[in-house]
Parts: sequence; structure tokens; C-alpha cells
Amino acid sequence: MSVLILDGESNAGLAVARSLGRKGIEIDVAGKTGLSPAFFSRYCKNSFVYPNPEKNLKGFVNNLKKIVERKKYEMLIPCTDFTIIPITLHRKFFEKKLLIPLPSNKHLKLAWSKSTTLKIAKSIGIPTPKTFFVKKSSELEKIKNKIKFPVVLKPESSKCIVGNKIVDMQVRYANNFEELKQNFKKMFINGKPPLIQERIKGYGLGFFALLDKGKIKAFFMHRRIREVSVDKGASTLRESIKNKIIKRYGSKLLKKIKWHGVAMVEFRMDEKDKIPKLMEINGRFWNSLPLAIVSGVDFPFLLYKMFKGECLKPILSYKTGVKCRWLTGDAYRLLKIIKSDYNKKVFTEPILKTLKDFFEFFGKDLYYDYFCLDDPLPAFIDILNSFKKILQKGL
Repeated sequence: MSVLILDGESNAGLAVARSLGRKGIEIDVAGKTGLSPAFFSRYCKNSFVYPNPEKNLKGFVNNLKKIVERKKYEMLIPCTDFTIIPITLHRKFFEKKLLIPLPSNKHLKLAWSKSTTLKIAKSIGIPTPKTFFVKKSSELEKIKNKIKFPVVLKPESSKCIVGNKIVDMQVRYANNFEELKQNFKKMFINGKPPLIQERIKGYGLGFFALLDKGKIKAFFMHRRIREVSVDKGASTLRESIKNKIIKRYGSKLLKKIKWHGVAMVEFRMDEKDKIPKLMEINGRFWNSLPLAIVSGVDFPFLLYKMFKGECLKPILSYKTGVKCRWLTGDAYRLLKIIKSDYNKKVFTEPILKTLKDFFEFFGKDLYYDYFCLDDPLPAFIDILNSFKKILQKGL
């Protein structure tokens, strides 16, 4: 019996493949491109390319059904919302074939809804950013004098199904009321308006956990040091930490909703009052998963064992001060700063500091998401993909 891992092009997909492969579990990997880094891992036995669900949702589902019907897998592990969303729509079919270590559809929908998450958090005393829940454009005038710019516009859900596609809804900023009106209309998708939120100036924090029907079996925390889009997006450098406040808030929220599986609870430390504010829940593996693993919390293997019905001894400690870097993501960040391709009203950094930080390739307890001595090929594929992206899009 073997495990089929999806999203082989992602950081998380590769981290899951390496985690389970190192435990002697037979691994097959599927992804949306033949140059998915996880395909080139020494732990990948077979690889499959499926239609990109961002462009062809039905084609992805039909192809995945054929893959799981050709071979008897014991488990299917999707690693991004792009594959999780289609699977939830056809969950009965897939669960007749194999185990799917995901929370229930009900819990996933809760996590995907930012407004629901924020309202639950606020009801149990977890600090959140000041948020305006406006239902239509005509209501913006009513809050005009209550807003302090710049503000953040967040989609109700980060991913939306539009026709036969899954659209990645990006966060936008508004520096004035006109930009707010324009972006509000652009982000009004499937009858769902975006959230208007105060911008929290500070750094990102993450609380990560594995829960068994609301009971925590393992947890981990990190601090974001750099982010790929300068002031938002996936982290490119992060450090393992312990923070009693986000542990308390993250645990309280996940226990309240009786979460089952892995989750990331994202916070942002408000530099004004030094209080972390809740951003969202991600009900899946996360981009910075390699950091948790090298720090001593092997979430993929723990999730695998839990859904196999094994009794888990809680993992309550890990090494702090460990850093993990996504090098190509850091390169994208560097290019954005050099090209001034970012919102200068919400972020400033001297170019010399950016260059100095980028070229610090070595340090105590510094690891890389892709570079790994016992599995080197995926890192070279990731670099190749980055060069292709830069040439094609002029990033």
C-alpha cells in the first residue's frame, strides 16, 4: 500500500513526500506540471501530471479519479486549497477508495470563511483587527468617516469557484476612498463582498496544530521574518518560537470549533499595542511546513498515523531558534524591492539591507525548504522553475 500526495509543485507537497518517504512509506506524487519539484525527490516512486484545477476543475477531478482507480492507495493527501476544494465536492467517491486526512467539509467551509472565523474568535475573546462587514457598495459611504487609510480588503474566501475554474483571490490595499470603492467592486465575487480591515503594522506569527476531534496532539509556532510579496503572502524566512499568547488563542479557537486534522492559525503582532491579532485559519498544510519538521514536529507523519487509527503521544516540545528559508521566494522578494513593485505606504526597507539579508546564505540552525543533502534534485528543479517564471512573466 502507498500514499498519493497532491500538489507536488508546492513547498508543502515536497515536505510531505520527504516526511513520509523517510519513514519507509511508499510515495506517489501528482502535480499540475511535469517540473513539480516533488517528482524529482528520491522518495517519489511514481509521478502523475493532472489538469491544473485553477483552469480546469472538472478535468482535474476526472483525472484524479482515474489515478486512484488504477492503483489501490491507502491514503490521499492534498496540500493546497486548489486540490482540497474539488475533492470536497466529490468526497463520497474518494472516501470509498481511500483515506483522506482532512477535516469535515463543514469545518473546512468554516475555515474558508474569514467573516465566520473572525466572528467566532471575537465571541470567545480573541483579539481581531477592526473589521467592517459591508454587504454592498452603496454602504461604503456610511463607514467613510470611520476608516483610517490605508486599509486592507480581504476576500471572504481566499479561493473561489467561478465556472470551471478556481480563482485565487488576492488581498488588496486601499490608500484612499476612491481606491476602496474600486477594489471593493473588483473583489465582489459570487455574491460575497470582501472584508474591509484595518491594517495591522507588525510581523506575522503562526500557531500550527494537529487535533484529534478538538484535542491537541501536537503544536508548533513560528515568527515570520520575510514575506514573498514584501508585506503579505507566503513567508520566505521564518523562525521557530514559543509564544504563550498565540498558543492560548490558537488552542482556544481550534478547540472551540472541535477541529480534526492539521491547521494553521495566523496572527499578526500589532506593533502599537503589542497584542497579536487573528488573521485567519488555514485548514491544511502550510508553505512553511519544512520549518516545523526540522524543529522536531513531523506533522505529516503524525497526521498519517492519526488517520490510520494509531494512538498518538502528544508532542509538546520542539527546538526554538531554528530558521528555514525559501530561497526562490526570497529571490522574488528581492526583485520586487529592486523594481519598487510594492505598496510604499505600507512597507519601507533600505535596498542595502535587502541585499545584505538576501546574501546571508549560512547561519546557525538555518535550513532551506528545498535544499537538502539527502534529497538534492528538487532544489535544482525549483530554481529552474523560477528562471522560467522570470523569463515568461518578467517578474
